[in-house]
Amino acid sequence: MRKQIGVYGTTVYILMVWTIFQELILGIMYHYIHVPIVIKLLFFSKDLLLVILYIIALLRTKLPRGFATLQWCYLPFVVFGAIKSLMTSQVSATAALSSSRGLILLPAFITIGYSIKHTEAFISIVKKRYMHLLVIVAAIGIIEYFLDSIIGTRKFWTDVVQLGTYMIDIKDAGNVVAANGLPGNFYTYGANGAYTQKRLVSFWAHPLTSGYVLVIPFFFYFISVVFSKKHILAGNYKAFLCLIIVSISLFLTFTRGTILPTIVVVIFCLLYRYRADGGRWFLYISGLLLVSLVGLVVYREKIFGYIYNGSTSAHLISLTSAIKEISLLGKGAGTFAAATTEGVWTESTYISIAGQLGIIAVIIYVILFLLPIIKVKKKHHYLDPLCKSVALAGLVFFFTGIISEQLCAYTAIAPYYILMGVAFGSAKKSNLMISELRIVYEGTK
Repeated sequence: MRKQIGVYGTTVYILMVWTIFQELILGIMYHYIHVPIVIKLLFFSKDLLLVILYIIALLRTKLPRGFATLQWCYLPFVVFGAIKSLMTSQVSATAALSSSRGLILLPAFITIGYSIKHTEAFISIVKKRYMHLLVIVAAIGIIEYFLDSIIGTRKFWTDVVQLGTYMIDIKDAGNVVAANGLPGNFYTYGANGAYTQKRLVSFWAHPLTSGYVLVIPFFFYFISVVFSKKHILAGNYKAFLCLIIVSISLFLTFTRGTILPTIVVVIFCLLYRYRADGGRWFLYISGLLLVSLVGLVVYREKIFGYIYNGSTSAHLISLTSAIKEISLLGKGAGTFAAATTEGVWTESTYISIAGQLGIIAVIIYVILFLLPIIKVKKKHHYLDPLCKSVALAGLVFFFTGIISEQLCAYTAIAPYYILMGVAFGSAKKSNLMISELRIVYEGTK
C-alpha cells in the first residue's frame, strides 16, 4: 500500500480504519491494562496525528484559491474563540481545546484529503478495501443486534469491553452512561423517559458514529447498482448484496438525522436516473411509495414515535431558544449550549458554531462545506463513482447539520471529510486534464 499511495496516504488510510475500531480496542485494553494515562495517550493520538497531517498538507499543497481564502478567514475565528474561552475562564482548557478541535475538522480533513498525491490509487484502495471492510463491520453489527434480542449481548459490552467504565474514566463522559452501565445512546430514548430500542453499534461501539459512517458505503453501492448499465442479476449482484447489508445496518442505527435525509436524496436520485424512462421510473417510484405506505400503516405508532418523541420536541424547543442567544462574534469555543428544561441541548452544528464563533464564522463554515460538493457536482461526468457517492453523502450531512452536532465529532465525520477532500482534489485534477486536452486539440487544428 505504501508504494501505491505513499507514506502520507497510507497514514491517512490507517487513520480512517482506526476510527472504526478505536472505542472497542481501547475499551478492551483499558479493561486488562487499566492504566488510564496509557489509554488516554492512545485516545488522543489521533488528535496529534490530525495536527501533524494538517500542517504537512498546508506546507506541501496549493489549495484552490477560493477554498484556501475561506479557510484562512475561518481559522482566526477558531483561535479567537479558544483564547476568549480561556481568558474568561468560562470553560476548562480541556473543554476549549476539545471544542476547537471539532470546529477545525472540516477545513483540516478536507485539506488532508486534497493533499493526497496519488488520488487514483487512494480511491482504488478505498473502493477495494475500505468499503468492503465497512460492509463486513455492518454485517457483524446486524448479527450482534439480533443476538442481543435472542441471547443478550449486554455483558459483552459491560464486562468484556467495560464500555461504561472506559467512557467515564477515559472520555470523561459519565453523563451519557445512563442505561445500566452503557451509554444512553445505545438505545432509543422514548417519550416516557425510558431507554427502549437497542441500536446497531458494531465495532464503532457508538450508534451515531455508525449511523454517519455507513452513509458513505450506502451511496457508493447505491450508485453502483442504480446507475450501472448491468442488470442486478447480470454481474452486479455483489454490489446489490452489499447495498442490502449496509441499508439494513443503517436503518438499525435508528439515527434519524441521517436516515431521513438519505431517503429524500435517494428519491431525487431515482427521479434523475429514470427521468427518460417513464415506465421504469413509474415502476420504481410507485413501488417505493407503496412499500412506504404499507410500512406507514402497519408501523404508524412506532414510526411517529421514532420521528417525533419527547427527545425531538425538546431539541426543537432548545433550538429556537438557542437562536436568540447568537451574537456576531460568539461566546467562545466550548461555551455555547442552550438547554431546555429537560436538559436537552440544541445539537445543531450551525447553531453551535454561530453561538461559539459568531454569525460570520458560521457563514464561512457553510460555504466551506458546500464548495467541494459543488465542485464535484460540476465535474461528476469525469470522476470515479466513489467521488459521486461522497458528494451525495455530503448533501445528507449538510441537512443533518441542522439538527445534529456530529459534523464536529471526530470519529463520526472524519472519513467523510477525508474522502470529500480526495474527491475535491480529483475534480481539480480532472479540470487540469480537460484544459490540457483542449490545448492539445487546439494545437492540432
